[in-house]
Amino acid sequence: MSRCNANRKAQAGTEYLLIGGFVFFSILVATSLFYTYSKESYGDIAIAQVNKICNDIVNSAESVYYMGKPARQTLKVDFPAGIYNMSIVRNDPASGCLRCTELRFTMRKKGIAFDVSCSTNIILNGTFPRRSYSQGLKYVVIKAESNMTSIVIPGYP
Repeated sequence: MSRCNANRKAQAGTEYLLIGGFVFFSILVATSLFYTYSKESYGDIAIAQVNKICNDIVNSAESVYYMGKPARQTLKVDFPAGIYNMSIVRNDPASGCLRCTELRFTMRKKGIAFDVSCSTNIILNGTFPRRSYSQGLKYVVIKAESNMTSIVIPGYP
């Protein structure tokens, strides 16, 4: 009888090890999937956040422009990571729109560069050094000029 009990104990121990290994492997796979999807979601959230920032700046610039000089507005903006360039691009006059400009953000996701841009029918002016659109909270000052709207991020000449 003692030999039979020893075999049963060994079998039970082996079953517990198999179940424990299966549970550990399952947790490892679930954690890996969660990490992968959460990292991918962060990129999508950053893109949506930049799109909202772009729209907010352009909408405020249009409002300030139509109010006229000396109107100004300050926006509190939290720039996400992943922005590699921020620029204002004037459209080609041959396109028929003489005053059209575009606020453009260049981002990278999985090593691929792409643009998030917002167009407007007013003339925008501004230059943005790399530190001005780096990750973090910044203040964006939008000022009406005589025939254009200036976008300035103070503290970053």
